[in-house]
Amino acid sequence: MKTKPIRSLLTLMAVLCAASAMARARTIARPQYVWNSTEGLEVESITLSDTATTVAILYTGRPKERFSIAPTTALTATGGPSYPLLRAYGIEPGKKVRLPESGQLRLSLVFKPVAEGTSKVTLCETATPRKRGKTIAGIRLDGQLPPLALPKGVGELPDDTASPLPEPTYKYGVAKVNIHLQEYQPSMDGISVRWKQLGIFQPNISVLQPVGIDSTGCSTVSLPVAATTPLVFRASPWPYDIICYAEAGRTTDIYVSLRELSRRSSALHKGDRSHGPIAYFSGPHALLAQELTDNPNPWLSLWNQEGIEHWSAERYAEHVENLHRERSRRWGKLPVSRATREVEAMTNDFELLSNLEMGTAALRNARLNNGVMSSEEDTQEFYYSLQDSMRSHMKSCGALKSLNNPKALFSTGYSSWIGFYPDDMLIKAFGTNKGTYFTDKKAGDLFQKIAWEHTALTAADRQTMDSLPASYREYLEEANDSLLQEKADRERRAMAMLRQTPAAPDSLLLDSIVARYKGKAVVVDMWYTRCGHCIRGFQDTKAIRDEMAGRGVVFVYLDNTDWSSTDAWKYLAGDLKGEHYRLPLRQWKHILENDYHGTGAPTYGFYYRTGRLRNVHCGYMDAPLYKKQLTKLLEK
Repeated sequence: MKTKPIRSLLTLMAVLCAASAMARARTIARPQYVWNSTEGLEVESITLSDTATTVAILYTGRPKERFSIAPTTALTATGGPSYPLLRAYGIEPGKKVRLPESGQLRLSLVFKPVAEGTSKVTLCETATPRKRGKTIAGIRLDGQLPPLALPKGVGELPDDTASPLPEPTYKYGVAKVNIHLQEYQPSMDGISVRWKQLGIFQPNISVLQPVGIDSTGCSTVSLPVAATTPLVFRASPWPYDIICYAEAGRTTDIYVSLRELSRRSSALHKGDRSHGPIAYFSGPHALLAQELTDNPNPWLSLWNQEGIEHWSAERYAEHVENLHRERSRRWGKLPVSRATREVEAMTNDFELLSNLEMGTAALRNARLNNGVMSSEEDTQEFYYSLQDSMRSHMKSCGALKSLNNPKALFSTGYSSWIGFYPDDMLIKAFGTNKGTYFTDKKAGDLFQKIAWEHTALTAADRQTMDSLPASYREYLEEANDSLLQEKADRERRAMAMLRQTPAAPDSLLLDSIVARYKGKAVVVDMWYTRCGHCIRGFQDTKAIRDEMAGRGVVFVYLDNTDWSSTDAWKYLAGDLKGEHYRLPLRQWKHILENDYHGTGAPTYGFYYRTGRLRNVHCGYMDAPLYKKQLTKLLEK
């Protein structure tokens, strides 16, 4: 029988088939992508064949950290089918593994083969829209990412780099800012947009505020303005500031490049060629916004400077002034417009003032923390001598004069200094008691009275307003009218919810208050009216509090009469449904420090229905964490 030739033929055919399969396999090394939800998670390669699609993953984390991949992980073609996970190498789906001492884990995920011609896929750990895990979106299977598709004219900025910075526009009206997240997909639920306006009329909230994102990736902010106003946006989780300008009756559009933000945060791709700026602008002062956003030039923190515990105030000031000069030199080498240089020069001055102002605390803390100075030596005389030395350097360095620059409104650092220093100190620095700064300070003081203290304008206030620009007067009148419309109703509601404080010693006061609500879950919220994080918490958790009140949770609010004006308390408390107690500072501090071991507001105490304290949280709580705490209270 001629078996050998037949076997040889079969072997040859098998080899040819294998070779053919290998020929059809294609590997894309380090594929580019648009967005990655998980820091440290990278796709090293994707291999495509007729039988499977294999994704080689590298995860970099902490040694001994636990890591897992869900069995529901899938590849999804944009607008097309989903390809489930078949098997994995280096990890068992659904089970956690510990990272080795190197902190790196390599694994391979094998999926059903993607359809021929597929150009991009999304790797998603779960197919449930309401609970997504690790996600890498827009992974390219055809090589590099194509050019970013921007609307016509966007990115084509004027080439007038020689013109000086213009005067701010003083006009009252509504400004609109649109944020467009380029290449956004609804599955990118790890992205959020936050913003803050940096003009002189700032709300009593010191942190960036969230704004919703629609299904197309667009966020819109509308705000009243009285003059050219700088704003800062962030597309989280990325730490980059996006600066723009708003003016009355005008629209600013910002096109955010998710691919570039992701590249910069990727250990595997951050050395690759840039995809371009992180944002593109159209609208008022677009060139200025583009150049400031493209060229962040932050000061480095001085708190951990080596050897700072041995520095004198003069050595610290000299170091800070050298940093100021070095930053000016760096900007001098950048290819930016004259207008941008003017803005940066003012901002650099304000940063110098900030670091000199912080010098007192920096030197004091460094000496205490490193044992160079004892607590007995930490006297008021020592503190004030340092402060006087720093203030002396502020007066002599020339940076204070930028506060009275007529164009200071363009700087993102200007508004935080309004009202910070005594007027007599600034009059000496400016050589005059007139100018932009004093006008803006008057307007800012009146706005704080309305928006922070919730107190209506008086006849004397209106006399002060007469000297302000017309746009400022319109802004303040509108804010005052809005306050008056709401004030009466809020005050009535607040007084109806105010409770008599129990006649108990300080050591038993908190227990006496909580005991009134035994049988119900209780949240004690310690706050005061000028606490920005308290007010932000009220805004962010309003819907949750309304929902939980219907499920039997009682909200008890403790503020103190020393740090909260009566008018402000009535206005804010009128919008906080619950039980209110107004305590003198002594009792409020006793509860905060002795019962809750807290250091400031907001501080929350969470109690079971039995009256037993479950836990205490000091500081701001976001809405998801707040709801989780309340849900736990109702489980027992």
